[in-house]
Amino acid sequence: MTALCLALLLIQSVASLHGTVRDSETGTPVRGASVELLDGSRRSLTDEAGYYSLRDIPAGPRHVKVSGLGYRSRTLHVFVPAEGGIQVDVALLPEPIPLQPVEANVDRSERRTAELGDRAPRVGSTTVTYYDVRANPGLAQPDFFEALAGGSVHVDPESPNGLHVRGGSGDQNLFTLDGIPILSPYHATGQFSAFAADALSRIDLHAGVPPAAFDGALSSVVDVRTRSPNRNRLEFRGAVTPIAARLTADGPAVLGGGFLVSGGWGRPGFLAPPDESSYVRGSFEHGLLKGEWPLAAGRLSVVGFRSDNTLRLASVPTETDEDLGPALDTPPPPPGAAALQNRFAWTSNSFGVGWQRPIGSRAILETRAWYAGLDVATEWWAADDPLGMSSRRSSLGTRLQLTVDGDATRSLLGLSLERERTAYDVEPMVSSCASGVTCAFELSARPTVLAGFAEHQRVLTRRIQVLVGLRGNQVLGERLYLAPRASLRWMLSPTLSASAGYARTNQWIQSLRNTESLIDNFLSPDLSVGVGSDDVPVASADQFTLAIDGQPAVGLQMGLEAYVRAMDGVVLVAPGTGQPFAVEGFSVGSAEIWGMAVSLDVKRARYRALASYGLAGVAYEVRQREYRPDFAIGQTISAAFALYPSAQLELRSALRAEIGRPTTAMEGPFVWEACSIIEGGCEAEGSPQRTSGRLGDDRLPPYVRLDLGVRKHWHSRVFGRDGEVAVFATLSNVFGRKNVLGYVSDPDSGELSELPMRPFSPLTAGLEWRF
Repeated sequence: MTALCLALLLIQSVASLHGTVRDSETGTPVRGASVELLDGSRRSLTDEAGYYSLRDIPAGPRHVKVSGLGYRSRTLHVFVPAEGGIQVDVALLPEPIPLQPVEANVDRSERRTAELGDRAPRVGSTTVTYYDVRANPGLAQPDFFEALAGGSVHVDPESPNGLHVRGGSGDQNLFTLDGIPILSPYHATGQFSAFAADALSRIDLHAGVPPAAFDGALSSVVDVRTRSPNRNRLEFRGAVTPIAARLTADGPAVLGGGFLVSGGWGRPGFLAPPDESSYVRGSFEHGLLKGEWPLAAGRLSVVGFRSDNTLRLASVPTETDEDLGPALDTPPPPPGAAALQNRFAWTSNSFGVGWQRPIGSRAILETRAWYAGLDVATEWWAADDPLGMSSRRSSLGTRLQLTVDGDATRSLLGLSLERERTAYDVEPMVSSCASGVTCAFELSARPTVLAGFAEHQRVLTRRIQVLVGLRGNQVLGERLYLAPRASLRWMLSPTLSASAGYARTNQWIQSLRNTESLIDNFLSPDLSVGVGSDDVPVASADQFTLAIDGQPAVGLQMGLEAYVRAMDGVVLVAPGTGQPFAVEGFSVGSAEIWGMAVSLDVKRARYRALASYGLAGVAYEVRQREYRPDFAIGQTISAAFALYPSAQLELRSALRAEIGRPTTAMEGPFVWEACSIIEGGCEAEGSPQRTSGRLGDDRLPPYVRLDLGVRKHWHSRVFGRDGEVAVFATLSNVFGRKNVLGYVSDPDSGELSELPMRPFSPLTAGLEWRF
């Protein structure tokens, strides 16, 4: 247990907040008053002397809410130092309130779930909380996925289309929301994550040794957790920007339960001139609904998620614009092409029901069932004939697991069953196969996976703890695939630990999206194809991880990790076509990946600094040829700094650099202008579908961008409760550096032309509220 406590010390500061709460009129102590840290989910109740104490508070400006029965609540701003204690005495104004009968319900399941948290951080895992996202100085808006970027996790800086974890493609991640699969959690052109940040409590990204309860993804497991609903009163949070809005509400529900509902809306191209066809237009929407109720000495939870996306862009360039880049001697468009747009639409929906209850004082039994679906439809203007592409995937599954906790151990045992359905179809929209154009390409599969899993964590000595796990995936009609995993953690000192881990993972659903295509900047969902269709294999990956974590000084957190990966049976589209998706077939290849990452986090009362550096080598091999995919960045550097002149004002800056950016030039015509509020959106015209030169042979110049931002908030009483309103704004690329998205090649001369990225411009501005 000592080793576990030391592990927790590595991620916590030692600052504390204490004081007394008194009646402002009589000066008598207020017993049972609640003192809550709103930015860090910590709470203390005052004793008979009105005394309270909050420990392990992260440094920086914090919101502290003080409330007591019969008193008006107060929200205070406090600058917390990196170490030591700070005393804050509070006087509350009496405010008698009429009371209704109250029935107390103790949710034992929820309490035991908190007690049986992870014993220690997993090797290669990262946790991002709601507070981390809100306080991250590198984000223009709160986005959990962008908060994961840095080091060994790459997110495209201006048109993100997926998480690339340790050299893997975006389809090699498993996303779960409160334990149920999410098949497409991304938006495109305007907002990355399809989850409203206000609805989430945290995200755990497992890239080294994932939990044995999950498999089906080569690179990582991204475990998304929603906030627990407030069962005492309604709460509202939201924001609005020029092209998007979000709203989250939670509160008590019938039968002693609680609910949470969240929604977001966006309109890319909303500000664009209506008479200009060069702008990318469309919409995105997402919604999340959660309910929790006590049931049969346990807790019942219901979660639903839905995301809808549509995008349209001109199929051919209509004119040459110096800002957009040359049209490369654009030939006359085919008859009817001028009126035809490339259209992309996808819908993701998931629904799950779960129930858990404690068994005795040391065990929890949990069962969960779900349905998840993803539908993608595309109208794409190919060289000879417009193509219609559709992709569908559905997943029906259930999981049963038992967790047993000991004094220095934790054991997990469970079973899962998943029935997958995939269908992929590409066919001409106008001509028939007899005309000589691309004939229909169809794939379908119905894999069923029965899995058993077990995992055991144990503290061997005061300094050493181990984890061993095994998962067996029986893909019906295929052989049994074993996925072992193990890790060792050694506490070198109270502030320094070293870890090593190994894991094998398998993936039976892969994607037919071409990640090398320029259109991949818009088409972000996976185009699913399952094992059992046209020789699609079960892909596998073996990975070794070494890591060192330490806190050399109070308020300073450092981390170093190194990894080596080998993948086999990977479905690849780029070697066979330049189209944005597979039109006739695919290739099966392998990959060898190595990398390292360094991270630094400094927290002080008046400022915060974040920095990370990543170095990676990625080589994909197919048909005895190697290439580097465009997401395999050689070196990445990110740094962010926040300064707090006052508790209500925050000044932010963020620097990002990428060196060794591979790309594959595409034959034109294609014109592009990066997204900008001033210009009204993103501009793109053309249907690039042929590569120029060898795959991944071209190199883009280093990407460098500095952003500056500001955030100011105010507190007020709204409907008798504390409310908060904030305004924010960010300037992008303040030095006006000319960064390049990719190259377009003239089909006649072979001359390359650059596609420019975002110039100096406002990135975003908006209004947030909470009450």
